[in-house]
Amino acid sequence: MSKPGRNHQEELWNLMTALADSVLDSSDEEVLEEAQLNGDSAESTRETLLDGVKLLKKQRLADARAQYEAAAASMTAPRSSRIPTSLREMRDLLRSLLEARPQLQPALTAQFRDFAELSDEDVEGFLRQLDALGVLDEYLKDKR
Repeated sequence: MSKPGRNHQEELWNLMTALADSVLDSSDEEVLEEAQLNGDSAESTRETLLDGVKLLKKQRLADARAQYEAAAASMTAPRSSRIPTSLREMRDLLRSLLEARPQLQPALTAQFRDFAELSDEDVEGFLRQLDALGVLDEYLKDKR
């Protein structure tokens, strides 16, 4: 009987682990004999396992897509009041931020060799990312 307060998920996990251990400890002949007694074939077992793998991959893909969409939505959120509205001011802010925080430079130069090559959207995108990470707040506090 289960102990009071045990989590149902933990009980299921323990049961699955015990079943897996039981199969691993069995000989190939025992596993095949039991499968035949249950009317299972190697092909149906293979299909069941493949279906499980496909289902897991689809779930992981759906989770990754949801995370991506949440991140994309946060990037298209209304512009923070800390980010200037003019493109020139945005470029100046990013340039001074990178000068003050040289450790951020490799992240930028990994994508672009020259700061002048950054498109206006890239400049704004970097500022939004830095704002979301709290780097912009820290920089503006230090500037005061």
